Amino acid sequence: MSAARRTLLSLLSLLSLLSTLSGCKEEPTPTHVLLILEADPVIREQARSVRVSAYATAASTAPPRDEGALTDRRDWEVSGDASWPIRVLLTPQRFAEGRYRIVASTELDGFGRVETQVISGYVAGEVRVVRLRLYDACLGAGPCEAEERCDVVGECEDAVVAPEALECLDSGCRPDGGRDAGDDADAAHDAAPSADAGGRDAGPIDAGADAGPPPPPASPSRFDFPSVDSIEVLGGASLGDGVLVVGSAMVGTNRDAFALHYLGDGGSRWASRFGEATRNERFYAAAARGTEVVAAGLHRGGRGTGPNNDLLLVRVGPTGLGMARTYGTTEDELLYGLTPGGAVAHWIGFGECGVRPNREALVVAFDSALQVEWASCARAGAGEDAFFSSGIVVGNTIFAVGAIEGTGSRTFVARIGAPDTATMPFGWRSADTGSRAVAATWDPVTSRVLVAGSLMGLPALLRFDEGGSFHGATWVPLDSGAALTNVRVDGVEGVPFVTGVTASDAIFLPWVAALRETITLQRFDDASVTAFLPTPIVEAGGARRVVVQSGGRAVLDLPFNRAPEAGCGVPATSSPDEATDGGEAVPLTLTPRALAATVFDAATTTALVPGTSDRCAP
Repeated sequence: MSAARRTLLSLLSLLSLLSTLSGCKEEPTPTHVLLILEADPVIREQARSVRVSAYATAASTAPPRDEGALTDRRDWEVSGDASWPIRVLLTPQRFAEGRYRIVASTELDGFGRVETQVISGYVAGEVRVVRLRLYDACLGAGPCEAEERCDVVGECEDAVVAPEALECLDSGCRPDGGRDAGDDADAAHDAAPSADAGGRDAGPIDAGADAGPPPPPASPSRFDFPSVDSIEVLGGASLGDGVLVVGSAMVGTNRDAFALHYLGDGGSRWASRFGEATRNERFYAAAARGTEVVAAGLHRGGRGTGPNNDLLLVRVGPTGLGMARTYGTTEDELLYGLTPGGAVAHWIGFGECGVRPNREALVVAFDSALQVEWASCARAGAGEDAFFSSGIVVGNTIFAVGAIEGTGSRTFVARIGAPDTATMPFGWRSADTGSRAVAATWDPVTSRVLVAGSLMGLPALLRFDEGGSFHGATWVPLDSGAALTNVRVDGVEGVPFVTGVTASDAIFLPWVAALRETITLQRFDDASVTAFLPTPIVEAGGARRVVVQSGGRAVLDLPFNRAPEAGCGVPATSSPDEATDGGEAVPLTLTPRALAATVFDAATTTALVPGTSDRCAP
């Protein structure tokens, strides 16, 4: 008998025992569906968490994907091949005679969301098997219809399967209830090493905490660093089973790069300062590609006649910071953003190059060894000052976002291909001033690039198609000077989850919201962020987490698979409005940039020991 079969039988025995203990009449044969979820290599490598949602209806038609039909939802942390396949045992909860819809999804940095689904029903007194797979070919694919799913070649196929057509787990299926798997089913199970060599036996989806990772902490976690003068939180990524936060730490007149690794339950692993005693360093961003994690920013070097900024890249592992490299010229180069490069390169970095006031936008492609494959400085129009704060990769195309600063700041979005492709560079800028783009993500529901930023000084979410054409924007009416600083698309409802800032006495206060018809914001008066750079959103510990700075010398972790604790967030309501800004295309000129490389071994790493507390206020 296979390990998968033994695991399932153990689960069935447990359910039978629980039924007996609760005084329920025991069924002669249980009614269940066993979900076995697999994934292709790229998704296995890059996915950090997986969500499974179950919907049900008493009708013979497919249940809708809304909260009214939702019967259960679970999240699992995953990390490489050992986490797959994921096995979930489903039990009828409300409608044993109707239909269910099971949706499995994951979010990948640089690619957005990929999902699959099945629509079927239970067979009374039988255990049927549903096998689903998340295909690499579906990365960046367009949305399918409501009762379809993405197949092995990235096209849409029917997701509806007759209950009797589902695989029988054992030979106990009724002769008239579909095919009898018998010994052939055992052979099929035992012939699939990936199903038995590892993976996650998740337990029943309605079996409580044992069915997934531990729940997030009961309240936000705070990490204080009394040995430094100040902390900046500038970037974040998932790292192993926890969260990596990067930024800078100030001690006296010296600024070092800063990194903190902590677990989803709020326990810290390690924290470090990184830099030279007579130079300044900053980490602006961190990104994860499978088990690889890299922090990026700047090193205040000395390649020119005076100090200038160089790109800084540092590998990060579960135990601390690793190999570091710098790249530069006699002018300035630095990175504000980093993302997995998809089909374009291993990593893509975004930043600026040149000398102020004539800086240009910078895009750099890196290989897996952190060597530069190519670099380009981008100029949008004559005499204007452009930079990128971040970006994403969609298929073979890079979307970079930032601002043009000539006669007032304007939102700037660029579409760029690798030098050896036929993709023509394309630039778009907003018509109004007082605007800026900060972060971007891919929305698989609408097949749009969503850009978080501002229009006319108000927070705005802009929409672009894959060709770079503008398709309108949504305003969040707040005080002037506010902006959106990051965006993710909710995996179930397709609702944008956003972070933003409002200005108060030159301090930028963070808030979070879901962009529904009525918006409930959660503001944080005891925290702050750096304006016009993406506020870190990290998926870890079974929760979506927003990470900010607090009290000058502390990191504040806010998990958002539930509302923030009372006294931490201050709720406010608003209603979104459609914004109109025709914008205009601008010429985009790319100039190759030759960057000299240095293995950066002059820096020292200094351990920091944080104090922790489960509270929001300093």
